[in-house]
Amino acid sequence: MKIVKSKICTCVLYAHAFWIPIIHCDIFSALCKLQELPGKEKELISTFDRFLSKKRETSDIRDLKRFVDDMRYANKLISKNPRCLENPVNSYKFLYRIVAVWGQRLQQYSNCSVQDNTSLPYFINSVYNNSQSMSTWPNQTDLDGAGLALIRIGNAYNINSRRFHSGIFASSTISNLTGFDVLNIGLTASRVDHLYDAKKWLTDAIHLLSTERNTIDLIVRAYRSLGNIYNRLNAPQLAVDVLKQALTIGKYIY
Repeated sequence: MKIVKSKICTCVLYAHAFWIPIIHCDIFSALCKLQELPGKEKELISTFDRFLSKKRETSDIRDLKRFVDDMRYANKLISKNPRCLENPVNSYKFLYRIVAVWGQRLQQYSNCSVQDNTSLPYFINSVYNNSQSMSTWPNQTDLDGAGLALIRIGNAYNINSRRFHSGIFASSTISNLTGFDVLNIGLTASRVDHLYDAKKWLTDAIHLLSTERNTIDLIVRAYRSLGNIYNRLNAPQLAVDVLKQALTIGKYIY
């Protein structure tokens, strides 16, 4: 069976992941919404370009320009082949960029009280508020749904996270999951109390991250989350053992 081309994968993903309840619509209507997002992201990038073109160079402005250029490059890759979003791995990674990466940037001044309507914080806050008022802009719930959908696909087809990492769907237009992706999906499963799935994905994340560079802090985070899960599963000794490993590794950071 070629899972890559099977509509089953897409159905499983979108039945659980996105905006419109599946009982109220055709199963691919959520996919249509997802495929509209690269265009909306392009509009967002243009909004930033217009603002930045009027600002004098400062360290903050240069940093923001670099960020926007990175997002522009990623957006062009998706826009060239929007059908790649039919693949659940690609759609998860795309949603992570929209929700988490853009979200972190747009919320950086959320606690600031800003009066100057020409300032960078005022602009960023305005864009963030506008995005939150858009029903078609995804949020953390959508990202969580996409992550859980990958877990369901893995369970249904006996695909563990390491196989997602090695590129079971691999092609020129399909990504694989990084150790960081596997960690985030494990954290999502933990957050919604899918503890046994979380345990598997976090354990795999530790293995995968140990093969990548500059990931000690992420490995510590995975161990701590795994310890918390063992505690919730009423396995306190395993929790202690795992947390000891986190402390040992953490010494290399602090």
